[in-house]
Amino acid sequence: MTSESADRQEVDIEAAFKEGTPIEEALNRAVREAVVLHRRLGLPMAVWRDNRVVWVDPDDPDDGSTSAGVNREVQEESEAEQTRRESST
Repeated sequence: MTSESADRQEVDIEAAFKEGTPIEEALNRAVREAVVLHRRLGLPMAVWRDNRVVWVDPDDPDDGSTSAGVNREVQEESEAEQTRRESST
């Protein structure tokens, strides 16, 4: 057993899936990070909309992240990133 695995907390996978909260939080965090990254790089994002995959512009306010409840947070993070970029130039 490595020190890394010794520091890890044992997780009851079955209970985690029944509860759902930690999984939903991890998925929401992953969506936020992906949206911020796509916006930062100016790349379109593939999202599921109306039973199909569509490409959306990274500046589209309805970028598909609203279904995960993260659009406001993503916008704030994007604005903060833009401010940091502008202040460093």
